[in-house]
Amino acid sequence: MHRNLTYLLAILFLSTGFLPANNLRAEMILLNQIPLNDPDSGYEPWGVAASPSDHRIYVACIHGANALMVIDALSDSVIAGVPITGLFPHGIEAAPAGDKVYIANYGGSVSIVDTELLEEIHHIPLDGSPMDLCVYSPVAAQSKLYVVDKANARVWVLDAEDGSLLTTISVGNYPWDICVIESTHRVYVANLSDHTVSVINAMTDAVIATIPVGSYPEGIAADPDLNLIYTADRDDNAISVINGATNTVIATQPVGEKPRHLAVDLLTHTIYVANSESYDVSILPSMGSVEGTVSVGLCPYGGIAVDPVLGRVFVTNIDSDDMTVFNTSEPREKATIRFQVHPGSVTLGLPLNDNLSNDHTVLVADHFGNEILHVDPASGSLIRVLEPGYAPSDIATRLTDGITVAAVKQQDELILMDWATGLPLDAIAVGDEPFGVAIREDINRVYVTNNVSCDMSVYDADSGRVIDTVPFDEGYVANDVAINETTNRIYVTTWWAWLWVLDGTTHHVIDCVTLHGFCEINQIAVNEMRNLIYVVALNCDVVWVVDGATHDIVAAINLPGYPSAITVNEKLQRAYVTAGSWLVAIGPNHTIEDQILLPAPVNGCAADPWQRKIFVGGNDAEEGGVLFEVWDPDPSDVPAPGIDTGRISSPSIRIIFSSAQPARIGSSGGAMRFLLDANGLDLVEVGIYDLSGRLVQHFDDCASGTHPFVWDGRDIRGNSVASGVYYLAARGLAPVSVHNIQDSKKVLLLK
Repeated sequence: MHRNLTYLLAILFLSTGFLPANNLRAEMILLNQIPLNDPDSGYEPWGVAASPSDHRIYVACIHGANALMVIDALSDSVIAGVPITGLFPHGIEAAPAGDKVYIANYGGSVSIVDTELLEEIHHIPLDGSPMDLCVYSPVAAQSKLYVVDKANARVWVLDAEDGSLLTTISVGNYPWDICVIESTHRVYVANLSDHTVSVINAMTDAVIATIPVGSYPEGIAADPDLNLIYTADRDDNAISVINGATNTVIATQPVGEKPRHLAVDLLTHTIYVANSESYDVSILPSMGSVEGTVSVGLCPYGGIAVDPVLGRVFVTNIDSDDMTVFNTSEPREKATIRFQVHPGSVTLGLPLNDNLSNDHTVLVADHFGNEILHVDPASGSLIRVLEPGYAPSDIATRLTDGITVAAVKQQDELILMDWATGLPLDAIAVGDEPFGVAIREDINRVYVTNNVSCDMSVYDADSGRVIDTVPFDEGYVANDVAINETTNRIYVTTWWAWLWVLDGTTHHVIDCVTLHGFCEINQIAVNEMRNLIYVVALNCDVVWVVDGATHDIVAAINLPGYPSAITVNEKLQRAYVTAGSWLVAIGPNHTIEDQILLPAPVNGCAADPWQRKIFVGGNDAEEGGVLFEVWDPDPSDVPAPGIDTGRISSPSIRIIFSSAQPARIGSSGGAMRFLLDANGLDLVEVGIYDLSGRLVQHFDDCASGTHPFVWDGRDIRGNSVASGVYYLAARGLAPVSVHNIQDSKKVLLLK
């Protein structure tokens, strides 16, 4: 959740950090954490079912507090999330009447959900691996569930009302998907490793035929009116068409790469096939070849459904954690419903016009999705969503006018967007799988490194075209790019730990610096003022510092925890590196000066030198994407943004308590003096807080003056608290913001 409490002190000591015991410094402060998606949403969407009777869409998510997501198909908005008892929900089916939803939980159960109550009413444990299911309901009194057990080559038959087991049926190996035609009383099971379809008579619950189809049929769907059954044959990149009257394959049709699932529009008899490796949906008539293709999200493995009345198709994309929605008729307008954001690249945006403090906005790329989220950290709100396409691997913003550029990996394009409107301005073809991007504002150019084609595209914004392509050695995957406008140099990192130095005018390679033969270079940043280049190696746990004049390595800083991103604040002469869940500050002497442990694993980061802030993208395993706002008051002694009064009593001290002898704050020089500003503040609230920002102990509210405090190491309830780092903090009793925070003092509690 968005925390309004402004955090006033970060870590003084953590045994698992990077600072040596004799160099304990911790000044970086977590000011805020802003959720980038609904933290209660399910994630990794798999199965999807449409209920045309009420135009609801039900999505089974493999993980999350609310594994069943309920979507209003009329507005493409989430109605609710429903917790499910079973583990790893996969297949899902809506009852024909729309009153129930059935979920196959791969962890060994089936859930039945009441759609009016939006709660699970039955949870049926099963000894196996339920993968998918279908409802057979010729009349309400005879409703049955057919559930495929992938692990044991069988189908369970359950009572659709209460889930009681009626019988089991042996089928082929690895049954993966299932469908039914009620008018003929036939159930069809796609057996993955046998490359067959088992046909079950629903009246007798016996297998009456086995039909050979293509290689690895993962999906199956039926058209009852035409008595046709279709299988998605994964390794053939095709679908098989089965005649239900003769139980024979009467046609095969090529589709996209690795088809996984398919659905049929029962009004138009059109077939929609989700292709997992071409990231698209093939559109075919009942007995014809592909007539159209619609691009979707990353890895549409799990499900596809059609609401024939609305004329809309719904496709779950497991890797991008979203669902693509498009029209069945032209124009095929698309929408994306996000479940979870995976923050990647982070960059600064322009301040909002009404933000008098000139706090910058921040843009965060969902590097598995198709979106860039434009966030206002001052209010903790989402300004707008930019949609450059799948998947923006890196972004940058031209701060003179707010033009945002994105290297879009799946489309092999550089996308130019207007951050003020969120609309794309241009799409420029670049190399294969663009990865890094940098803007050179003085000559209005953009540089894009391309992973697979091992080169760099140079885009000239004045002419609107790519004016040069710089090749690197074959096999040297081009990763990131950075610019030093002062020295007219371009720096590119490639695999095998090479740093390429290029002339900014001719784009000729001047030098190639070997850093380490087997390291995977991830990101790069430049300190123009000192002419230094910082290079991060993800798998070697190291940050190299290279002299821009001599190209010599001047430092190698070990950072266990997979360092991933780096940014520089030239005003503070610090570089900031994300590693695991840590944000680490490297000082001008190339030593680790500070660190802060953030509440989730982190990735991209961007420094705001004007406000001494670092914005860090994080990804909580359960709650999804989050943007952390960190303040760095060190090494300068400049007041925090918006703070004009309220300095700590000098000298700065470390107060050590023991459980036996509580020390008196003030007797050792630890009193706090508050000089309240004139903005309506008459009192400050004083308390002890832990590192998460939780109030541990509250003292009396205080007026301006000098006040001693005593803390006996207990919380508000009188319970003894654990040893560790806390802080004594005072804040104005006006609406809480960073502008009325008065001061803080570090407290180290030892027991």
